[in-house]
Amino acid sequence: LIAEVLRSSLASAKGLIINQSSIASYAPATVYGVTKAALNSLTYGMANVYSEDGIRVNAIAPGIMETAASKQSLSQETYDRVQAMQLSDLHGKAEDIANLAIFLASEEGRFINCEIVNCDAGSRLRGWRA
Repeated sequence: LIAEVLRSSLASAKGLIINQSSIASYAPATVYGVTKAALNSLTYGMANVYSEDGIRVNAIAPGIMETAASKQSLSQETYDRVQAMQLSDLHGKAEDIANLAIFLASEEGRFINCEIVNCDAGSRLRGWRA
């Protein structure tokens, strides 16, 4: 019942669902990474089911972000190692994720559906880069 109410209210609003994934989903060596990989699959499934109602479903997969939570939960060595895997020498901020979400929700993002959008300064953790 909840799913149907959500579906009908999102459809009437030309809704968008944005799931919060992670680049950890590309190398799921921890429970966190495994759950984010499962969320990516769920994102694809939801997009296929809900698209007929005009509901877009995407996910954002951030890389390492300079936040109090990441600094607290990761050792400095791990933080520095993951940060060094980025192609760009930038430090991600919560605003970077928020700006991407705003874009996806805007009219300019209307043609993006069924995607996992990386927000990671080109992290090599995804594994397909040299």
